[in-house]
Amino acid sequence: MATWEISWEGASRAAGVGGGGRALGAPVVVTAADWMDALGLALERYGLERATLERAVCLLKGDGSVDVADPDSASRFVVRQVEADDGALDPPSLVSAQLAGADATLDAPSPEGLRAAGHRGNLDAAGLDRLARALADLPAEGSPAQRAAAVLDLLLREVPAESASVLVQDDAQRRIHFLAARGPAAVALTGVTVPAGKGIVGVVIRTGTSLLVNEPDRSGGHYAAVDTTSGYRTRTLLACPIQVRARAIGALELLNPFGRGSFTEGHRRAAELAARRLGALLG
Repeated sequence: MATWEISWEGASRAAGVGGGGRALGAPVVVTAADWMDALGLALERYGLERATLERAVCLLKGDGSVDVADPDSASRFVVRQVEADDGALDPPSLVSAQLAGADATLDAPSPEGLRAAGHRGNLDAAGLDRLARALADLPAEGSPAQRAAAVLDLLLREVPAESASVLVQDDAQRRIHFLAARGPAAVALTGVTVPAGKGIVGVVIRTGTSLLVNEPDRSGGHYAAVDTTSGYRTRTLLACPIQVRARAIGALELLNPFGRGSFTEGHRRAAELAARRLGALLG
């Protein structure tokens, strides 16, 4: 268990996630297994509902702190770990997971291909509508891995990411495995699984909350063993929960936007659209 400090601040809408603001309550210090549990405990102490987390935009920063903001309100929370947990990192295993066909289609679109298709860096309302219609037209055919791969292909037509993946949790084995992947490390991820609850994907599945993580290798929440196994460095990660009958069974991840910077709000909305459609296809 680690010790965490949570501050509640009121920020202007213009400031957004990571913006400054005035304190709305004294900082709270709690002991919890991870930052999301710590924030839940802090919300209760502030007299707020834990449901606040369901609509939050979370940004894990390189210094280990977490900014949590509600896009529809002017308040935000800053979570900082003040005393570490000595728990060791479990290695990934190679048991029973299967990845959709390892062939040339595993490559994500290149920056040149996206530009040739008229792709713009940010995703506007027209792009979101185009993606929603394409996702709605996907038939519920093929294996779960094939359905997941089809959703990733449509999403990567609109979002300029180097890689994308779909991970699902096996509750019986307490492992999370890759169901489908696109990008340079797709083949290397074949058969890779990680312990349930570990890493950013574990938090997303457990809490049903989308997370945007810049420089995850500098964050205590990143499960770096997957990068080590695949030989691929994750610079920026956007993860959204996949829900079936109101229960998170997995997560959709986008890694490393082409060029510099981070994923945008439009990219997050696109990923959540894809994750919702995938939940329907897998349900």
